[in-house]
Amino acid sequence: MFLDYDLHGVTGGGGEHVAKALARGQYRGVVVVQSTNPVGGPRMVRDLAAASIDTVYAPAFRNYGSERLWRQALEVAGTRGRAA
Repeated sequence: MFLDYDLHGVTGGGGEHVAKALARGQYRGVVVVQSTNPVGGPRMVRDLAAASIDTVYAPAFRNYGSERLWRQALEVAGTRGRAA
């Protein structure tokens, strides 16, 4: 699953509600947090990891070089998803 913190667009937030629902439901897949929100994104990663959910933090790329990191995160998520 790909999850962004700012699901409500310019007003921000929303993704944290999805993350909490995943934790309550004991989601067993891989979650790729793609948020560039400097506070909300990392907080969601911590909350999901605390619920023992396999989480990859891959902020959407916005500058040169970060596309490589994004592709690497997708590769890791795919590998983890196949192992589940």
